[in-house]
Amino acid sequence: MVGGLERDQPTGLGGQPLLQAAVPGLTDAFIHNLEWHLRQAWEPLLWTEKAPKANGGKKATGLNEEGMKVMRYRDLLHELAAYTRNTLHFSQAEKATLTLIPTPSPLQQKAFDLLRINPAL
Repeated sequence: MVGGLERDQPTGLGGQPLLQAAVPGLTDAFIHNLEWHLRQAWEPLLWTEKAPKANGGKKATGLNEEGMKVMRYRDLLHELAAYTRNTLHFSQAEKATLTLIPTPSPLQQKAFDLLRINPAL
């Protein structure tokens, strides 16, 4: 559990937590701290509710106050993983590259806004 929330951690090869598999050497304490802060920032997009409402709350409707679908932490990470920036290198021209920056989906944009980051930078 992290901050009273059930852990829903994506795993990589060998069942190792995905973040540790991607960045060897990260300590569990750092990963737990990072996840706690992400869950706090993304609370409007996640199923968690501090004070569930009998009628009309996120758990009852499946939507947040802005009408966006709420989801599990793992599902939000998978949605964000679909946002990829691609750099193309052309063999015909020396040092010629082209970077393709996608337009984030409304859900991805909201997640980036809640973290106060611009993914295009």
